[in-house]
Amino acid sequence: MGEISDLLDKLQTNYSDVTPHWLKIYSLPYNSTDAGELAPAGFQELKGYGTRARASVGSAIPTAYNASLKFFSNPEDVEFIEYADGSMNESIQFLKSQLNLPSDADLSATDAGSAFSACAFDIMLYNVTDEWCSLVDQAFLNRLEYSDELESFYEQGPGYKINYEMAAVLLQDIYAYMKNFTTGDTTIVGNLRFAHAETTLPLMTLLGYGDRTKLLASWTDEQIDTRGFRSSHLAPTASNIDFRLYRSKTDQQYYVSVWIQEVEAPLPGCDDALYCELSKPPGLPVKNIGRFLVATSVLSIILLLATSGIKDERGVAVNSDLLNAADVAMLNPLSFGTMTTYWDQRGTTDSELLLSNARVMEVQASDLELLQIQQVSRHGRRFPTDNTMREIADLLYRLQANYSAVLPQWLQEYSLPYNLTVAGVLSSTGFDELAAYGKRTRRSVGSAIPTTFNEKQFILAHTFKARTGDSARAFASTFFDNPNDVQYVEYPKGKDPFIRFYDICDRYLVEVKHNPNASEELKAYGSSSQMNASIAQLKAQLNLPDSVDLSVVDVRAAFAACAFGIMVYGITNQWCSLMDQTFLNHLDYAEDLEAFYEQGAGYKINYEMAAVLLQDIYSFMKKFTTGETSVVANLRFGHAETTLPLMTLLGYGDRTKLLASWNDDQINSRGFRTSILSPTASNIDFRLYRGKTDQKFYVSVWIQEVEAPLPGCDDEVYCELSKVEKLWSYYLNNYSFKAECALPKPPYKHVSTHASLEEVQLAVHSYDAFQYVVAYNYGNHGHGKVYRCSAHQHCPKRLRVLEVRDEEEEIPVTYRLAASGTHGTVATNSNRRVGIDLSLRAEVDALLKAGNHATQCQEILRKKYRNEPEILAKIPQEKQLHNRRLVLVKKGEIAKSTNRAGNRGKRARTRSEESETEEEGDEDMAREDNPQSFATMLVDDDNEHEVEEEEQQQQHDEVEGDAESEDDFDKVKLMQEFAAFPARPVFWSVLKKFRYVDDKSGSMVTQWLTGQVIGWETSEHKPVKWVVRFTDGEKRRLGLEELVDMIRASVELGLNVTSRPLEIQMT
Repeated sequence: MGEISDLLDKLQTNYSDVTPHWLKIYSLPYNSTDAGELAPAGFQELKGYGTRARASVGSAIPTAYNASLKFFSNPEDVEFIEYADGSMNESIQFLKSQLNLPSDADLSATDAGSAFSACAFDIMLYNVTDEWCSLVDQAFLNRLEYSDELESFYEQGPGYKINYEMAAVLLQDIYAYMKNFTTGDTTIVGNLRFAHAETTLPLMTLLGYGDRTKLLASWTDEQIDTRGFRSSHLAPTASNIDFRLYRSKTDQQYYVSVWIQEVEAPLPGCDDALYCELSKPPGLPVKNIGRFLVATSVLSIILLLATSGIKDERGVAVNSDLLNAADVAMLNPLSFGTMTTYWDQRGTTDSELLLSNARVMEVQASDLELLQIQQVSRHGRRFPTDNTMREIADLLYRLQANYSAVLPQWLQEYSLPYNLTVAGVLSSTGFDELAAYGKRTRRSVGSAIPTTFNEKQFILAHTFKARTGDSARAFASTFFDNPNDVQYVEYPKGKDPFIRFYDICDRYLVEVKHNPNASEELKAYGSSSQMNASIAQLKAQLNLPDSVDLSVVDVRAAFAACAFGIMVYGITNQWCSLMDQTFLNHLDYAEDLEAFYEQGAGYKINYEMAAVLLQDIYSFMKKFTTGETSVVANLRFGHAETTLPLMTLLGYGDRTKLLASWNDDQINSRGFRTSILSPTASNIDFRLYRGKTDQKFYVSVWIQEVEAPLPGCDDEVYCELSKVEKLWSYYLNNYSFKAECALPKPPYKHVSTHASLEEVQLAVHSYDAFQYVVAYNYGNHGHGKVYRCSAHQHCPKRLRVLEVRDEEEEIPVTYRLAASGTHGTVATNSNRRVGIDLSLRAEVDALLKAGNHATQCQEILRKKYRNEPEILAKIPQEKQLHNRRLVLVKKGEIAKSTNRAGNRGKRARTRSEESETEEEGDEDMAREDNPQSFATMLVDDDNEHEVEEEEQQQQHDEVEGDAESEDDFDKVKLMQEFAAFPARPVFWSVLKKFRYVDDKSGSMVTQWLTGQVIGWETSEHKPVKWVVRFTDGEKRRLGLEELVDMIRASVELGLNVTSRPLEIQMT
């Protein structure tokens, strides 16, 4: 890390003007506190290995740990033993050229190696290839890899005999355990060792694996590329050697097999046999085992977690205390609502799950033939969505900014382990979750469902959200033999009738989702004794005084931070350390209150709208029985809002109303729990069978991989299809999604008739104070449209323009405006109308062209319309008039004035103000200059934010402001001052910009966040770095020029960076 940092400082200090743009502003994504620590990706790597290892050995090795039998469904009881730590020139020139450096630039072989390492760790930790890796090609990688190989060969490999012979002490220990097991001197069946490449590579070499041909510096590229010794094969991360001891059931002899990277490898010297008798061959000093592995003491917990509670290959059942850390051993992981991970649930049903799988295999084999499966699954574990992430970041910022001195030590320097770039994204743990589910499903259905994907037999569908698509791919990776050939159906946003049916059910959106009165119980619970006690407890755990104002939102944010710490990273010693089980119970109930009234049985429409999905499921079953489809598996991947309504519709889950007034006993004994019904990766599986004797069709429903008696079918697990049809008859035959989800449509009332398209567009614009966008075209002619209000969420207000043609009339073509509905109650961010009202545009332009300045225009208009209040309300503000004048100047309709201050009125404006008003003016200009542009603006609703941002940037560059002297922020001057006095910018503020897609609307949003310079860092032979902390929790270290550039850009956007009172010049 130090070498990479040195290279980075050298490049940014001496060659910043020529290096690639990304490198100019690059900072290391890790620091010295992380040096050598296990990364989350490494945790998942070993956890996956542990899962595979357990699946490989099955029940032959016990799953429960005790003092003499190790391999473990109770990892908290384990005792650990920790062992003490006992052609480059061409590449350099190539790196110089990639960095645009002069040929005499001082780059060494160490620097080239540092760039190579930076690329390797970018891939290892973050799967990033467009930064350091963009500087290298395959030839560069081959040479630098060989440099590493030379080091490994002569330090840990066969370069010197002692390198590998000293590993005999480990081999002797391995053999001793095997031999002692055969003689009854030990009962240990699993001895798992975790260490380093320096452990595994010598042992592999000692056993005879790996080419021992001497590696030479003088080798050509061809010799290098064809070498046999490759540490990338022998000792990658999580590399392993597995010795297994067997006893023959026939001759009772003991045998040994050796597995290298989970692949059985013939033991050198044993006649290429995979299973070598423990007593032979005489030439080998040792061979034996029960189970032995090699890989670091901190990693040992991974295999313990991954192998916990696995009792049978047909089903995986991890104990409910899987993720409990020592400090919070009493926390129940079934306490996080829909943020509960799938595996937490298995601990309560493991025996039931295993018995179910065993029973169904028996039934399928004897009585029924499995014909078809249809699954509806929620995506796997994910990162927090953008709204949740902001709430956590806001709480963190306020705590660290105001109470850092009293906070727990871990929280004082804590920063969020995620940012908005991964908001809502499937985590690696989520991928593993769905991959494991796919593997278990494959085992459950066996060969009854083909193992090879083809598009005629399989459908895999997901929503427009990336996490559902990634979940589908994870499932397919283990369910099919040919996962790369799988084709996926992605339903577009707003056009997903089966998985995100809730998005297109207007009545649900208006009456429930966006109705503030629909969640009264949740609001009431916010002031309950339970929630007040939770707020008080959180304050106490944070060492905050009672006077500190923490809200319900803050408490739920801390709860979510704990949940996602477990979900994504398996961490319980940070946010979760602030909570006890009572706290979790109270917050878990808050999550269930929200889900009950939004997706559960709280309102009938919540679950009845899922009938559209049930109809689709039944349709595929019925068509299979009649030969109309050959689809044997229809696999749908959605959200909790998909699975929970469907489960409720079918009759699973308690429908007893949840109330805010319930006491702790009532809360704890409730039947409705989303942690059980809808954790991550929750699933419903409909299976169609045919009786081998009676040839009748049967249906079974599986909830979370457990066969569940179908409600209404006399508790039968296998219900005749004909009976299911009667049971679901109303929802299959009578329920109409379109009719039930439609909002009552009030009749349109005539508003006005106009002689031209321009007039009716003006009438739409001036109808009321809110904005409208085109919903759809209307009528038989080209200019009829229906406009919807965009100023309120899911607003039912509509305006309709109808083009009427009658050749017998005096005016053969007219345009009629009609209105329907009333405005919604929840405003959106487009509530504010921008620009000058179209009804006054021409008059304003005439006044400005006549030489009137803004104040005079206002006085003339107010005097003229003093008796017309409706028009008075539309008279533009002074800054709008200033901006309109700038637009006319740009168009050449008004000559540029040298006395700009006079035209600005009484107050000089900052540059940001001129930029803002010019943006508004240009939007107005677009509407006026192009008759089609007004309609275009109305149509292009989804791109509104993106267009505004581009226009603002362009106009900001064109318009100069002079209210604030730029001399105060001259770049050279600031760099000189900061270099001389590093404390000067401390507590100054800056802005950073990022863009994201709104989780609810799907629109692109640009957001600017403030940050504050909180200190600076100095070190020998390195330039000063200033530390900036942003309100989203990110800490960034900036060099001198980068800091100055950011400050100057923030000033240009209007930020008062120094926090000093602004001096406003008056003219």
